[in-house]
Amino acid sequence: MRVDTWIHLFHILSALVWVGDGVMHLLVGARARPSTDPTAIPAFARIVQDVGFRALTPAVIVVLLTGIWLVLDSASWHFSHRNASATDRRGPCSGS
Repeated sequence: MRVDTWIHLFHILSALVWVGDGVMHLLVGARARPSTDPTAIPAFARIVQDVGFRALTPAVIVVLLTGIWLVLDSASWHFSHRNASATDRRGPCSGS
């Protein structure tokens, strides 16, 4: 496989970890919030801190770095494109 294929794979997997971590925090937090156990919220806070430091932060960094690498390596995408704009839906190959 080519290097850009591996970079794309790491980009996708890191994004999945990032989104999965958010869903996990949502589900665990939703369960801890109505709990009558006084230790539920502090335990949730420890989980968020630990998982955030060990999984979320590296995943965000890998998504950012591999995304930059993919744009720099691509012939059709450039940082000068307005692809981040919410009002421009045309994409890089529309001739704009």
